[in-house]
Amino acid sequence: MLTLTSKSVVVPKGAYILGDPCYVVPNADWGALLASCNYFNEPVGSVGDFKVLAFGTKWGDGCYPDNKGNKYGVDAGLIGLGLLITLRMIVMVQPL
Repeated sequence: MLTLTSKSVVVPKGAYILGDPCYVVPNADWGALLASCNYFNEPVGSVGDFKVLAFGTKWGDGCYPDNKGNKYGVDAGLIGLGLLITLRMIVMVQPL
């Protein structure tokens, strides 16, 4: 039996990157991110100060277009947002 639930998340104003979080979270932190949100059964996960809002995709891995013709590659079955300024700090400290 399927159960429909709704959740709402307030995303603060800022510059974000949209895509599969596996492309922006270092491999060493991936397990901790997944554990922090029960493998994205809860929509917000975190590693240190870096928070990710993500949801499972309809068909798992693949390429998903938006309404403006942009395409987003997915390799972990997730699509989500990460704050760009925090991402830049992670990349400067720990290369992906």
